Amino acid sequence: MERAGYPPVRALVVDDEPDGRYVLVKLLENLQCEATGCEDGQACLDMVRELRPDLVLLDLAMPGMDGFQVVERLRELEIAPPLLVALSGYGDAKIVARCLEAGFQRHELKPIRIDSLTVLLDEARRLAPQPTA
Repeated sequence: MERAGYPPVRALVVDDEPDGRYVLVKLLENLQCEATGCEDGQACLDMVRELRPDLVLLDLAMPGMDGFQVVERLRELEIAPPLLVALSGYGDAKIVARCLEAGFQRHELKPIRIDSLTVLLDEARRLAPQPTA
């Protein structure tokens, strides 16, 4: 997924379920991304500040601060990543609409399909700040 002359997409996976988080991070790494994972909303906020990822894949249903609350906090910080994707086991029209209204650019069902993930990586690459010559 890395393109000549461009750095790899920096991705952050936020999910309280460790196995799912691990698998998605490894899949992203196999797609030539710099991928990191964390388990909760506060860790996500901290890592977004530190890493400035190009793509955040954020679980909606987490204990404590859920995905919607995390997006609200990111918007307050004015450092939201270029592509913010909600991950959920639910995909009905109400959930998708609520995600888009909250500030997510995309909604994807869990487990995310590889073809969907590659489309998201291409989009994140287009939206990411480009290296200067």
